[in-house]
Amino acid sequence: MQQSIYEHKGDYTLIKIRVSPNAKRSGFEGVWNGTHLKLALRAPAVDGKANEAVIDFLSDFFHVKKSQIQIISGQTNRCKIIRLDVVDLELTNHLLKLTK
Repeated sequence: MQQSIYEHKGDYTLIKIRVSPNAKRSGFEGVWNGTHLKLALRAPAVDGKANEAVIDFLSDFFHVKKSQIQIISGQTNRCKIIRLDVVDLELTNHLLKLTK
C-alpha cells in the first residue's frame, strides 16, 4: 500500500495527483515519481478548466458526488492534493489497483 499517494483520515481520504492537461485522452496513467497518481486530462489548464475536469473525472471514476471532492492544495499547480469525503472498501480497492 502506497501511503505516500493516498491516506485515509477518519471520514475522508487524501489523494496526491499530478495532472497532465491537454492530453489526447483522459485517464490515470500510473504513478508519477513514486508520490502521485498521474492523471491525464483532455481539458486545457486555462481558466480553471483542468481543475473542473479533475473533479468531474474523479467523481465519475470513484462513483462519488462532485460535492464530496475538493482540491485542497495545488489549484494552480500540476501537483494537487484532493480530499474525497468518503472512506470505503470500494474506494480503497480502486486506489490499491492504481498504485500497483
